[in-house]
Amino acid sequence: IISVTKEDRNTYTIVLDGEVVGTNNKINMKRIGGLKDYPTFESLSMRVTLGEDFFPIEIRLNAKYKVSMALVGNANCNQEYVVTFRALSEAGRSILENI
Repeated sequence: IISVTKEDRNTYTIVLDGEVVGTNNKINMKRIGGLKDYPTFESLSMRVTLGEDFFPIEIRLNAKYKVSMALVGNANCNQEYVVTFRALSEAGRSILENI
């Protein structure tokens, strides 16, 4: 973790070191994506929004990186994943409360 910023009461942005965190992802991207070399991450951040009870509502991952592919050449890439939690079961709440 490089930094954590509190945006409001229940929203945090966490900036991660993409060269450290994404090691397994980089290996898979090169192997499966047909890259000439491993991608180079410029930025990697995660925005976490929690409910009033501090259970997750949304996790948004943003990554910016460069890749080199045989047919395309060099490319700048932006990637975004969004995970939205609609409801957390009682079993899920119990697990999180006991961590």
